[in-house]
Amino acid sequence: MWSAILSVILVINELMASNAGEVMSPATNFDSWIELYNLGEEAVNLEGMYLSDDTSNLMRWKMPNDIGMVPAKGYKIIWLGSDNSKSNQGPFKLDCDGGTIYLSDNNGELVTSQDYPEALRS
Repeated sequence: MWSAILSVILVINELMASNAGEVMSPATNFDSWIELYNLGEEAVNLEGMYLSDDTSNLMRWKMPNDIGMVPAKGYKIIWLGSDNSKSNQGPFKLDCDGGTIYLSDNNGELVTSQDYPEALRS
């Protein structure tokens, strides 16, 4: 029931696979990122949820307890891949050739996913 509720509440609103000098991450790199949007009336804690770019492994990266929350009607940026990863930053980068990113609940059940095209490169 929990994942069914979340599938309506959280969406992958925006992403950047090729962050070539656009926005610096907390790890002081130009890493890829996704933005989650919470459509709901209550904050959603991301601790224990999963992100993946692999349809055969929806539990690729378990989000740690310091990942934080997505506020009600609010946004949260999740940084991905870095040579200087922080504990609350995913250990993989988005593929600049395009792909799909998956968000799963703490049981590995798919909450939402987003396909994205090949990134424009400067």
